[in-house]
Amino acid sequence: MQAQSSVPSELPRFVTVLELAQLIKRNQFTIYHWLKEAPDKLPRVTRLYGRVLFLDSDVRTWFAGVCIDAPCASGPQSASVRRRGRPRKVASHIHAVSQA
Repeated sequence: MQAQSSVPSELPRFVTVLELAQLIKRNQFTIYHWLKEAPDKLPRVTRLYGRVLFLDSDVRTWFAGVCIDAPCASGPQSASVRRRGRPRKVASHIHAVSQA
């Protein structure tokens, strides 16, 4: 007599923080920062033996929603993004060189 296994034939696949970071083209520490500061930016989290994991199906659903609502991480950046730091003087330099 064989005992029936209660384990399903296909177990859910998990995505690690590093895999998610590579998918959205961000640093893995950005993912950890988002987990702490803005967990609603990420798919549902599963913690297992101290590891942070995401269900593959949740990541696919989340990524599809992110790409529909806003440009994908791999897409072009918005031109209206405010840049940090001192602005460059490229235009004035070109103008001064052309007058000389």
